[in-house]
Amino acid sequence: MKTILNYLLNKNKQKKTLLCILSVFPFTLVQAQGIDSTEIHRYINAAHSIGVGTSNLLDTYLSPLEYTGTDFRWEYERVHRTKNWQNKWIQQQLYQAQLSITENPSSTAQGFYTMFSGTYGLLYEAWKPTKNLLLFVGSRARGQIGGMYNNRNSNNPGQFYATATLQLSALLVYKFIIKETELIARYQCSLPFAGMTFSPRYGESYYEIFGVKKDYNRLYFISLHNAPSMFHSLSLDFPIGKFNLRANYLLDIEQSKINHIKRHAYHHSFMIGFVKNYFLFPKKKAYHSFPLY
Repeated sequence: MKTILNYLLNKNKQKKTLLCILSVFPFTLVQAQGIDSTEIHRYINAAHSIGVGTSNLLDTYLSPLEYTGTDFRWEYERVHRTKNWQNKWIQQQLYQAQLSITENPSSTAQGFYTMFSGTYGLLYEAWKPTKNLLLFVGSRARGQIGGMYNNRNSNNPGQFYATATLQLSALLVYKFIIKETELIARYQCSLPFAGMTFSPRYGESYYEIFGVKKDYNRLYFISLHNAPSMFHSLSLDFPIGKFNLRANYLLDIEQSKINHIKRHAYHHSFMIGFVKNYFLFPKKKAYHSFPLY
């Protein structure tokens, strides 16, 4: 009789233990799922792209003529959600390098243009009428450094460029499906509204600035009144096999009139690249399934 009572008591303890485990398990599962929602900012969308297009250049410091030719461009973009503000903000980093080989209308002189730029943006998810359409608005800071060389000039053969601007920016994202394949279309427009740029005076050589006068004060404020510029980007992300690709069209318009020097640089570029989506901590990759947009 005593043996039977001990068996029943032990069996009741096993049931209680099992019930405790089952009661704790759902809570643990909810916590594991909660990890994803709090770490969506670790989801990174990055793309490397290369492209070719056309350039139309004018710099009256070097020549009164427009130079046209071919533009080569490399671009790296990295986008991710922020940790704070309920994941409503995205950070955008954009780096570009370009080389343009141009000539004058009579093909008697060549111009070589190069530019490196870095951009950091912070955009807010302002509008989401459907789950497939999003609008982000915010601002970006962009820094540029480069130059142009004209092989026909002997006195002033080159021009140096250095510019820093603040921009207003809007990004429209649309996701759609064709034959069970998800595609992501994006359009971004940015408008510089304030900044600083370097510019010599008209007819002044760099030897005069840095060698004779040693007057280095050649920084000027720029805005819409003396440097109206715009940046447009239209892209499509699509999968091919195991790879995600991006086709991108860029329209980069830069204009300025400072110290009686007129300058413009119009670039049209068609680009193709690889897109990579990853998490900052690969060990937690299995717990994540959140898209960036």
